[in-house]
Amino acid sequence: MEKQAVTVTQLTGYLKNLLLKDNNLKNVLVRGEISNFKHHSSGHMYFTIKDQGASLRCIMFRNRNWALDFKPRDGIKVIVSGFVGIYEKAGLYQLYVDSMQRDGMGSLHLAFEKLKNDLKEEGLFDTEYKKPIPKFPKKVVVITSPTGAAVRDMVVTISRRYPLTSITLIPVRVQGELAQTEIASGIQYANAMIDGDVILLGRGGGSLEEIWPFNTEDVARAIFNSQTPVVSCVGHETDFTISDFVSDLRAPTPTAAAELVVPDQEELMRLLEDYRQRLEKGLLNRVNNLRHKYHELVNRPVIKTPEIFVLERKKELEYLDQRLLREQYHLIQEQKNQFKILVKKLDSLSPLKVLKRGYTFCETEKGQVVTSIEHLGKGDNIQLQFSDGKADCCVKGTKNHSYDDIYEFVEGEGVDRGDK
Repeated sequence: MEKQAVTVTQLTGYLKNLLLKDNNLKNVLVRGEISNFKHHSSGHMYFTIKDQGASLRCIMFRNRNWALDFKPRDGIKVIVSGFVGIYEKAGLYQLYVDSMQRDGMGSLHLAFEKLKNDLKEEGLFDTEYKKPIPKFPKKVVVITSPTGAAVRDMVVTISRRYPLTSITLIPVRVQGELAQTEIASGIQYANAMIDGDVILLGRGGGSLEEIWPFNTEDVARAIFNSQTPVVSCVGHETDFTISDFVSDLRAPTPTAAAELVVPDQEELMRLLEDYRQRLEKGLLNRVNNLRHKYHELVNRPVIKTPEIFVLERKKELEYLDQRLLREQYHLIQEQKNQFKILVKKLDSLSPLKVLKRGYTFCETEKGQVVTSIEHLGKGDNIQLQFSDGKADCCVKGTKNHSYDDIYEFVEGEGVDRGDK
């Protein structure tokens, strides 16, 4: 009897049922190293676990992975449990993971951590060695695979954002055994032969094994020794490599790297237009202010009607002149009055006034004023000064009075003390 053909759906469904009925595959434990890990925006996790001999596709749905106590990533060893089934649309068998736990670190991850720590201690990650990225690069050097999506994304993005920048491509392998040598040589060539302003080093996403060349010491030291700033853009946003830590700037994706190293011409045009408008507005305001000041000046009385202005100033001067004369007169009168008062005071203190009251003062022949009887002797020639003249006299004798005698004399009882 001739066998009848079955459809792909029928065959796949048959195989699926076989797997589902096998009790050994319903709750299986599998040990392996994670590779190609992807945490989808839906919350589901897609990855592969592998060992030296084989690999197994896995999926862990959101309702199963939310309680994990660690973050799965490429290179770590895990033990997963679940059931084996077939994804019919792709015709692939895979493990539907119910739980996952760590089982130590994979060899690649251990190598990554060791090199990372060694280079960090050596200072290759230090901020002081990071070179600034030019704002307006004239030439961008791209080091990547010539056939991958990364080079297309970078070239298209740079050309669209800033066409003034020229792009030089250095084609290299980005995975495999020869990749690290080609990448390091490409960086050295860019420094020696190409006068570039910045280097873009990267590739698209991939498994830890695929992006491993960017985790090697040769590439890390080539980046560190580069005189031209290097922007690392390896893999997807969640991927980190040694190159990211050593480079002068890390971008999450090749497209993002292109956006970081060149300005957006549309944004620049908007900025220039904004500057132009601000400059125009500033100049217009300046012109308006000057025009306003001009109108104020031409409308001032001194300019518009100078004869009236001069007449008003003349009146003001006349008023000030009259006021000055009045103030001057009052000041002079006040000074005259003060002078009269001072003259009266001076006159009241004049010796002539005293002399007019019957007093005299005595001088020697030498013109010395005699203030005491002790200064005179019998036979001395003296001169008495009166208010209306002088008299020359000769001393016949002197009398000495004590203070008591003076007091008694004032009372009318003068006592003669005798002659010298």
